[in-house]
Amino acid sequence: MDESEFSNDNLPIEDIDNGLDADMTNALNLPMMPQLAVSGLYESRGYRGRRRGGRSRSSDSLDNFDDDIGSFHYRPSPRFKEELRLDVDGRYPQMQASGTVRMGLLSSVHWIARLSRTRNGSVWSGRIWYKDGPGNAMRHTRIRISVRRSWYPYQRRLKATFYGGGAPSRSLIFNYKSAYYHPVEFEYDRVDDVPIEKAITSIASCAHPNRPATIACENLSLDTVYRRAGFDVTNSGGSGEVPIQGAGVNDTWSNAEMHDAMQAYWSRFSNAPQWSMWTLFARQHDMGRGLGGIMFDSIGPNHRQGTALFSDSFVEDAPAGDINPQAWVDRMRFWTAAHEMGHAFNLAHSWQKSLGNPWIPLANENEARSFMNYPFFVEGAQASFFSDFEYRFSDSELLFMRHAPSNFVQMGNAAWFDNHGFEQIEKEQSNEFILELRVNRDSSVFEFLEMINLELKLKNVSGQPQQIEKGVLNEFENMSIIIKRDGLPARQWLPFAQ
Repeated sequence: MDESEFSNDNLPIEDIDNGLDADMTNALNLPMMPQLAVSGLYESRGYRGRRRGGRSRSSDSLDNFDDDIGSFHYRPSPRFKEELRLDVDGRYPQMQASGTVRMGLLSSVHWIARLSRTRNGSVWSGRIWYKDGPGNAMRHTRIRISVRRSWYPYQRRLKATFYGGGAPSRSLIFNYKSAYYHPVEFEYDRVDDVPIEKAITSIASCAHPNRPATIACENLSLDTVYRRAGFDVTNSGGSGEVPIQGAGVNDTWSNAEMHDAMQAYWSRFSNAPQWSMWTLFARQHDMGRGLGGIMFDSIGPNHRQGTALFSDSFVEDAPAGDINPQAWVDRMRFWTAAHEMGHAFNLAHSWQKSLGNPWIPLANENEARSFMNYPFFVEGAQASFFSDFEYRFSDSELLFMRHAPSNFVQMGNAAWFDNHGFEQIEKEQSNEFILELRVNRDSSVFEFLEMINLELKLKNVSGQPQQIEKGVLNEFENMSIIIKRDGLPARQWLPFAQ
């Protein structure tokens, strides 16, 4: 079967359009009404389509899908729902569709297709470019999607036809479920020594004059940021207080102490994967003012459930002479919170996407105006970053959050950075120094059991003389060393004695 069989005169699936389609809207110079958008999550239970040639399929037949899916021993089960995520309009459309075909309790295939719209404004088609699951469980290589639009969400539905790859076509009806791709719960707690005004979960987007002229002036919340990224955000608990006594006698927090607090005070804590996250506003980490925030939860089997933000840190140090220092600080606190929460979704730093074992080949985005890039790392530093920053994630990050297999993204599921690379301790840096690691020999290849000697070099690139502590590279409490092997989780190196 080739794509020519899907001409407008010979569609294998029905094209229904209630209301104005996009072409009519553009012709009349009218805005697209939000209730006519089609992006979101759709669900189907069992087989409801018809094979080409007119032969109906019974959902209780044991060999319904042997030919359609193209596997000898895997077939979609009518007892399990299939999901389809359509991403073609709304906020930051990625022109993708993705879905999960469940073969049983323990087996599924996840697929992603890149779409283009046909002349009919309610039909999209494209190539399936990503599959995750049993190697030959899904042979189809293309998909065509026809959408029924409606003013009423419960009347919206789509028909998806899978074809190509030498497998017979397969059509299913999906019913609209949500405008969002995944649900997620956030819970914000505050240590009782942190003033409530420093536990920032929303800001006035235009409070600071250094901003893009195109952004909307609004009260922007962290919940809204993640809703625009495609998540149905709810709050699982009130803004509770955590006693400072949990930090020990020094009144600063270690990762282990924060993990203990998460177990004690987070209403949703569970040693299991779940779409739920805890965010703690604390005063200071044991590492001092150099740490503005951290995704601290890499303890135990279920990572990425807890993040923390620190009010007594470099984040509250506005640049000298800034025109509105309080707005600058509030924006940095807000950015830091969204950044660390992004790590809980397993997002890499913008400049680290290509490292380790990414879920798909990724290029670093060193100049991205994204929550996942450090403002100080771009050319022109933070002033340049915020002048173009639109309070969003990059397209590659949105693709991951919306369409990657859910176990890669869901909190408590895939190990921290298991499908992106390794992550360094979340410490903001200025652009005054570069830390280099070198072997001081012609080749970096070592023989088996050969002693390995590495040299750390801290290089001043500021153009001005700088003062630092003499033993900054000799004292392990001043730095963290992360070791990462291909295909294995990152681990922090700790000496037996210090």
